[in-house]
Amino acid sequence: WAIFYSRKLWPQDIPLLTLLLMFSLYVLIVERRWGGLAGAALIGVLLPGIYLGNSVFVGIVLLALILHWRAVRDAFHRASGRARWLWPLLGGVGVAILLILMLPWLRAVIAGSILPAPPAESAAPRPFLPDAQIDQAVKVATGEGFAALAGNQRELYNSLLPLPNLSVLDRILMIAMQISMAYVILRAILPPRAAPEADSFRTGRARYTLLVIWMLVPLIIWTASRLPPQQYRYLALYPTQYLCLAILVDDTLGWLRTYIPRKLGGEGATRTILPRLISTLLLISLASIMIWQIAAYTGMMRLIAATVTNGGHGPAARLLWDSAREARSLAAQHRVPIAINSDGDNPDENGDAAAFDALLGDLNIRLVAGDMVKVRSPEGIVQVNAHGGDYGVRLRDPFTVDADISTTRLANGVECLYVEPSGIGQQIAPGANVPYSVIWRIWGIPPSPDDYSYSVQVFDANWLRWVNVNDHFLRTDYWHEGDFIITSGVLRLPDDLPSVGPYHLVLTLYTVLPDGAVQPVTVLDAALNPASEFIDLLLH
Repeated sequence: WAIFYSRKLWPQDIPLLTLLLMFSLYVLIVERRWGGLAGAALIGVLLPGIYLGNSVFVGIVLLALILHWRAVRDAFHRASGRARWLWPLLGGVGVAILLILMLPWLRAVIAGSILPAPPAESAAPRPFLPDAQIDQAVKVATGEGFAALAGNQRELYNSLLPLPNLSVLDRILMIAMQISMAYVILRAILPPRAAPEADSFRTGRARYTLLVIWMLVPLIIWTASRLPPQQYRYLALYPTQYLCLAILVDDTLGWLRTYIPRKLGGEGATRTILPRLISTLLLISLASIMIWQIAAYTGMMRLIAATVTNGGHGPAARLLWDSAREARSLAAQHRVPIAINSDGDNPDENGDAAAFDALLGDLNIRLVAGDMVKVRSPEGIVQVNAHGGDYGVRLRDPFTVDADISTTRLANGVECLYVEPSGIGQQIAPGANVPYSVIWRIWGIPPSPDDYSYSVQVFDANWLRWVNVNDHFLRTDYWHEGDFIITSGVLRLPDDLPSVGPYHLVLTLYTVLPDGAVQPVTVLDAALNPASEFIDLLLH
């Protein structure tokens, strides 16, 4: 479960790692220290392993080294003889270890099972959308529209803010960041204010060009790829925009300390008071924006913890934990199994299934995909319906049937008991929608763990098929002898169905072979000998 959900955490992890990557590049290129090479290489390879879109950082590192090759050369010459080979060796070993750990992932990437398939030759080429990509990048970089994550819960979000809604500060911040990013790009283009050899953090262009590379490479790569614009790809920009803003503020304060006193001249107090006043106002503005951002984020976290929004946030983890705790308590108190109906039944692939498998997997559980299959037990069962954050938990009474009921056994350990409603034949009519349920019972566990599907079909008296409903059966991993499986659906009968019966209701369990062929499960007779490949119920 932790591995499956680790991908969900990458947006929070990336800014710390990208900041470390930028520090490494600054150490190498600005400060000309050879050890920065190892850090840049390691983090540049680590980032794509966390999220495929972070492969842009490989391009960022390579482009930074190419454009600043003189700085790399100087860092190499300044290093001691031992350090010249030690740092590349350590970095290379670290990169090799990372690549070995990433081998299964890399194989999937190379095989094309992770990357989106290229459009077919007959399909229209993907549009070139630089404007849309820039728009997405600006929104992510500036936090524009953050409150939209509240979705249809905007009023609740406003009520959960620890401060009055000061969203006007979002607009001010967006404008300030756009100005600061433009300023950094301009400073990267203009000649340095000091001699080129004085390429230090304060005087050289390297600190600007590194940020420009960081800002533009993701935009160029995702625009050139012609993939649809997606906001999450531009989370790689964090925290570039804040560094740009910091540089603009730092340079502005430096300008105030030198330009204004020089213009005013003399020794009067005005030459020091005015810069301090402007600096204080700037500090208050930045502090206000910071406090508002913390308040906005706090309000959003409170919202996410309280409800489910349609803005992309899933249910709060505590809702899932509370339902699992309640289900565990009921199961222990009544000594019954637990059935969880969620969007999927495979913990390797499906979120709620993975979560409940981790939280309740030590108990007797059945994971069920969707709502068309229900599990009941002779001793009762705890039923959990997990869909969209609405975790309903209830104790189901024991499920029993008449001892002398007529059953039809199948070779895979399932027997068909009956169909509800019992008078389904009277409801078969042209244009009718007939709800049905088929009740099965597990009488044995098959030797092979094949997973089955089922079909419900309606034929007329001449064996012409009019309706065919297919769905997945309960996965064999969760079969227990004595359990009842209820499969349900709706028979949507066409208007041109013959109005006179009899009709045949045909039930089949089947598997799908690797070549795509359907393999029906054999139906047994009273002596448990093969009799047919389907169950035929004649409806009058």
